Amino acid sequence: MTDAKMQILALLRDNWDPSAMSFDETQLYRNKSKLVFQTGWYGRDGELPCVTVTGKNEGPYQGGATGYTALHGPTGKGMQRIDGTVTVNFVAGTWDHLDGVGQTGEDLNPKTVREEMYQHGCDILLAAQSTDETLTVAPGTGTEIEDTGDEDESTVFRTSLRVTYQYDRLPTV
Repeated sequence: MTDAKMQILALLRDNWDPSAMSFDETQLYRNKSKLVFQTGWYGRDGELPCVTVTGKNEGPYQGGATGYTALHGPTGKGMQRIDGTVTVNFVAGTWDHLDGVGQTGEDLNPKTVREEMYQHGCDILLAAQSTDETLTVAPGTGTEIEDTGDEDESTVFRTSLRVTYQYDRLPTV
């Protein structure tokens, strides 16, 4: 199976609807035309707004020692059900990142933008519920965060969403 973190990233990126946002994507990042989706942490000096997927953590279903939940028919070997989580960050950026990027050229409030991004991401995950590789996904707890840097740095506004997933690890033949 492809890495769950990459599957969730692709699910969000491939289903993202720019018209659901109050910002005009063509006005972001020196006129590039797409919202940035990436794994790993965002950079304060990087391209914002962005969506990041980080922190994969997984283990056997319900914390069992082996996690074997069934026998795989073709091989007769045990299958494991795996539970996991990743963190999806909807990073609106700072007030400066959202100057003049509204649909009609207006300045946008980063608190409003992070909420739009968060709600749209949850909608995508709820609508999909699974990926092509039988990964079942669900949005979990969302937390609004203001990342403050040094005294002279602007506050970055983001929402951190815990996304849970589950899949069956099949034995190799």
